[in-house]
Amino acid sequence: MVTVFYSEQKTSTMFIKGPEKGPEKGPEKGPEKGPEKGPEKVTVNQQKILDAVSVNPFITREELVILVGISLSKIKVNISKLKAKGLMERVGPDNGGYWQVIK
Repeated sequence: MVTVFYSEQKTSTMFIKGPEKGPEKGPEKGPEKGPEKGPEKVTVNQQKILDAVSVNPFITREELVILVGISLSKIKVNISKLKAKGLMERVGPDNGGYWQVIK
């Protein structure tokens, strides 16, 4: 049921009042969680980085720039994302270490 109220001004403004809502509660929310996370999704550039590191673990970021075709800053961002996803890690020091792809 909808109740309509009109203002007393010459312009006809109409206010619509919906049905009265009581203390109804929606369905109970349980401990149900969303769907389980599947394998981490990687972008095309991230996959190129993983492939290049798999072939040559000693590859430099500058060499990845040439292979992948994106800027050095984007290479660094993508490597950070891959490390955060647990797909890649650096073993050893920056100078003399190597990359390892984690499967």
